[in-house]
Amino acid sequence: MSGAAPTPPPPAPRDATTGASGVPTRARGESRGDARPALRRASERVRKKGGRGAAVVFLIANALPAAGAAWWFSQPPARRDELLARIPEGVAARAISAGVAFGLLVVLALGVLPGARFAIAGLARALHWCRTRPTGMRVLLFPLEALLGLLWFVAQCLFAVDAVAILACSAAFLLYVVRILKPDQFPWLPG
Repeated sequence: MSGAAPTPPPPAPRDATTGASGVPTRARGESRGDARPALRRASERVRKKGGRGAAVVFLIANALPAAGAAWWFSQPPARRDELLARIPEGVAARAISAGVAFGLLVVLALGVLPGARFAIAGLARALHWCRTRPTGMRVLLFPLEALLGLLWFVAQCLFAVDAVAILACSAAFLLYVVRILKPDQFPWLPG
C-alpha cells in the first residue's frame, strides 16, 4: 500500500434538469408554484405519443355514427319500419331532452366554468396589484379596487351558479337516459 491519497469519484453525469453548478433547474415553462401538474403531465404524454390516443378516440367517435348509419340504411325498408314500430311512444322527445341536457353540460363544463375560473384569477391578480401600491396611490385607486372587488364577488357567484347548473344538467341527463330505457320511471319528467 502506498501513502497516496485515494482518487475522488468521477462527477455524476449532468442531465437536462441540472445546471452548470449541478443545482437542479426548472424545465422551460415550469414555474416554482405550478398549480397544474396533472395538466402538464397530460400534455407531456400527448407530446411524447404524438397525440395517437386522441386520434384513436377521434376516429372511433366519428366511425361509430357512420357505421350505425351505414347499417341502418343497408336494411330493407320493411325491417326499418319494423324496428321503428318497436320504439315506444315518446322516446324521441326524451332522447332530444337528454341530448339538450348533455349539450348544456358540455358547454357549461368545458366553456363557461374554465372561463369563470380564469376571470376570477385575473380579477384576483388585479386586486392584489391594487392592494400592493403605496398608500397615496392606493387612495387614488380606491374606486378601481372597489369595482374590481365587486366584479370578483359577482364572478364567484356566477362560478357557483355554473357549478350547480352542471350538477343539474348531469342529473337531468341521467334521469332522461333512465326514462328512455324504462318509460314508466320518473313520470313527472316532461317529454
